[in-house]
Parts: sequence; structure tokens; C-alpha cells
Amino acid sequence: MMRRQLGSWLKKTGDRVEKFQPKTLHLILPGCGGTYRFDETEGKHIGFTGCHDSVGVFFIIDDDHYFAANIDVRVRIDGSNANGIVTGSTMVPKTSGAFLEVSNGTTARLNEESAANTWNNLVLARSSRMRKSLVVVGSWMSSPALDDMVQDRVVKEVMAFLNVVEETGSMREPFRAVVVKLPSGDVSERADHWLEARRWSVVGMEDGERKWHFSVPP
Repeated sequence: MMRRQLGSWLKKTGDRVEKFQPKTLHLILPGCGGTYRFDETEGKHIGFTGCHDSVGVFFIIDDDHYFAANIDVRVRIDGSNANGIVTGSTMVPKTSGAFLEVSNGTTARLNEESAANTWNNLVLARSSRMRKSLVVVGSWMSSPALDDMVQDRVVKEVMAFLNVVEETGSMREPFRAVVVKLPSGDVSERADHWLEARRWSVVGMEDGERKWHFSVPP
């Protein structure tokens, strides 16, 4: 039996009581993310959640920096009103204009991010560290029609940007929520729905500017 007391978790094992302290988690919500410093990240773990429609992307840039974004692309409904109603549907034919828009939008944002944070020269040098540490997250990967999905187009553009020619077996994480341990970049927890709340103390939640959210025409 577990109970919470003074911010920590206690589990009784026989006559011994073990104390559990929730680990600090820097959570990145859909549409948020960017370039971060390892020494400025609160806690030693970052988390992606809500990745049933969005694409979680993580890679190490250098000894001091990493990139993490929860890329959220939506396709506008035909005849949507002026408020820009969008659909969360993930199925779009490869022959549609949406695929080109997704490609251009994803690449443009990666170019802007790398230029603004001065790691564009590392991308041009085709950093092997970026390629080897790349992790992409999303429960949508279990779809049998993966090639027709907007999310997979996002992944392909990220791979092209980093010059990833061939995927590694550990690159794709087909889950809705994932925790990445810093600074190693190893995945330490996976969840089909939500992360186990009692294990984590969330700080620095990324719910401000959603620069990694954009919509495209159908």
C-alpha cells in the first residue's frame, strides 16, 4: 500500500518502510518545445505527452544543448470558418497538397530554430551525435496506413534535416507519453496513455508559446 506524506511516497515492505521521492519532470506539451541547455533544465528528465496526434522529437545537439519539441500539425477542414477550425484527423493521401505543406512547414521551423540557436552549422556538418540520439514519439505509429499520415511526414522531414539515411530500431517510440533521461537521451519510461503521476513532480511545464503548432490546407 502506498500513501503520500510530505510530498514523498512511502511503501511498507515487511517491517521496513521505504521512502520514495517523485522525480522532477520537465513536461513538453503539444505545440511547444525548442533548444535547451542541459544545465538549465529543471530536473534530469523531460517528458512528452499527448502524442496521439502530435510528434515528440528529441536529439542531443552537443555537450551543452539538446532539442525537444512536441510538433503538432493539424489539417484544416474543407470549408472551415474564419476561426480556422481544424481536424485532428491523421489520415491524408500522399497526393494531397497537405503533404507538401507539412514538409515545408516542418523544415522551415527546423531551419529557424537552428539558426536562432546557432546550431545550424552542426546540422550542415551532419552531426552524427544528433542522428544517433534522435528519438521520435507517437502512438499513431501503430497505424497500418503509416505512409498516408501527416505525422509520419513530419518524421521524414526531421530525418532528412539531420541526414538520417536509415532508421535505427530504437529511434521510434510508438507511445502516447515518453520520458527521456538527461543527459544520456535514454528513454526511461513509456506509457500508452498518461505517465504515472505519482512518480513525477512536474516543473517548468511548456504551455506558453506554441511555435511548433501549425495547420495546413487539406
